[in-house]
Amino acid sequence: MDGVEYELDCLIFATGFEVGTAYTRRAGYDITGKGGLNLPEKWLDGLQTLHGFQTNGFPNCFCMGVTQGGFTANFPHMLNEQSLHIAYMVSECMKSNASCVEASIEGETKWVATIKQMAMANQSFQQE
Repeated sequence: MDGVEYELDCLIFATGFEVGTAYTRRAGYDITGKGGLNLPEKWLDGLQTLHGFQTNGFPNCFCMGVTQGGFTANFPHMLNEQSLHIAYMVSECMKSNASCVEASIEGETKWVATIKQMAMANQSFQQE
């Protein structure tokens, strides 16, 4: 820094480790969806997504991170995989001339149920 050289034994590349706070805090901005609803209001009683990428009422909005999605020790790799998946979804919309992509309430509800079911199964496994 400022032309000073520092000897290092190890350099850690970190993308941040803030957990348990609102998505909008971690993202650094708020998102307003249909009818003026913002994301913290939508998720007031718990996260509601489809595969962690989208939430109903917020068309053309994609979330990246560990919000109801996969988690890995290699966070930059996970973000890259998510970006590739989002790019694929956008390209498919463009091919079909769709101007909007949005999670359905039914899809969102089924995914939340899956997350809860998997959490309960994992909890039972850990207690054995």
